[in-house]
Amino acid sequence: MGKRSAPRYPEDENKGGGVCCCLCGCCCFLLVLLALLAGAAAYLFYTMKPKPPSYSVSKMAVSKFDFSSSDLTLYTKLVATVRAENPNDKIGIKYADGSHTVVSYRGTPLCSGKLPTFFQGHNNVTMLEISMEGRHGFGSGLQEALEESEKAGNVPLDVYVTVPVQLQLDTYDLHQIKVNVHAALVVDSISPKKPPTIKSATYQGNDMATQTQEVSHAIIQSESPFQPSYVKDPQPPIEDQMPHDSDVFQGPPFVPTTFVLAVPNAAATATVEKAAAKAKKDGRGNTMKW
Repeated sequence: MGKRSAPRYPEDENKGGGVCCCLCGCCCFLLVLLALLAGAAAYLFYTMKPKPPSYSVSKMAVSKFDFSSSDLTLYTKLVATVRAENPNDKIGIKYADGSHTVVSYRGTPLCSGKLPTFFQGHNNVTMLEISMEGRHGFGSGLQEALEESEKAGNVPLDVYVTVPVQLQLDTYDLHQIKVNVHAALVVDSISPKKPPTIKSATYQGNDMATQTQEVSHAIIQSESPFQPSYVKDPQPPIEDQMPHDSDVFQGPPFVPTTFVLAVPNAAATATVEKAAAKAKKDGRGNTMKW
């Protein structure tokens, strides 16, 4: 009797097709998930309508400006009033520790300070009075240049500000970001004998909208009567313009976004102060000293 051959079973022709179906299903699931996330982000964006905060130096008051010829140092003490506006309806801003402010003349630091830690609510205008002081080397060449600037009534000053802030959506804390601003001011004088008049100012920096939305057209805006005009950044990066004094100022790189702000006269400053006083009376603004 001959040997019986082993039975043959048909091969599973659908095995490869099952793997392909599984991969297609995973890809479809991921695409749907990404679409849902993108839709949720777009919904939140258009619901919140986030707007970048605006900052401007409204006035300065110099109390000390003493040059020592014995050791060629300059002691400076001043107060800068900064107008901070949060125009958002649903986003609050927490200003955290670790801020730095520096005022310099032709790359030489004059004084430094920091911003207060506080929470700025929705649709809020806050006037910050920031005290700064310092003693730094100031050679005879810089002194002569400053005297010439004083005579001409055009004293260039650079104000650098870096501050960590945390955004708050209703009661939910979002991620923390760095806000950096460079204000190139021209004042008529820096003498303690009379309050300096800000003749013009150029602001350069990164703003909240650029970091959170990563959109190129989101830039620092202002509704002040100064009417800023927007220009492209023609200057080198801000970190190359900072005074090289690590003990005075350290900050992250700046994203170059620039606008020019021309200050017509003292009446414009008075208009800003009047608007801030009205906002405070309406419960939308406040003044803080530091």
